[in-house]
Parts: sequence; C-alpha cells; structure tokens
Amino acid sequence: MKCMYVNCDTAPEYLIQLEGQQIALCRKHYTRLVNTLNKIALKYKKASLNEDIYVKKIRGRVRFVSKKPIRKKK
Repeated sequence: MKCMYVNCDTAPEYLIQLEGQQIALCRKHYTRLVNTLNKIALKYKKASLNEDIYVKKIRGRVRFVSKKPIRKKK
C-alpha cells in the first residue's frame, strides 16, 4: 500500500476516514494536512476537515485544497 497523495510513493502511517472513504497518508502529508487545518483554525477560530478542506481526486489519488484563503509566509 502507498500514500494516496498525488505523486507520493511513501508507505502510509495514517488512515483518515473522509466522506465515507479511507485515505492512507504518509507522515509528511498528514502533517501538512494538520498544519493547514491549524492555520485555518488560527485565522477563522475553528476548522473542520469536512467543511474547510476540499479533497481533489486525481486518478485514484487525492490532493487537499483549503476552501478558505490562508496567507502563506514569505
């Protein structure tokens, strides 16, 4: 089994249940998802995986996109 994030072949360490589907993620992509949710929570006072993150599906793989704008550090 491989990480289900686009262009990642690392072994998964985490399973996320999202929209009735299990998504296997490696540590790197799980950490990125948690950090994105953290940034959303700091800016908007709350964050939800179901409401604030869009799961873009590409050929059986996933990519997470924030529905709310968050500013990236320069």
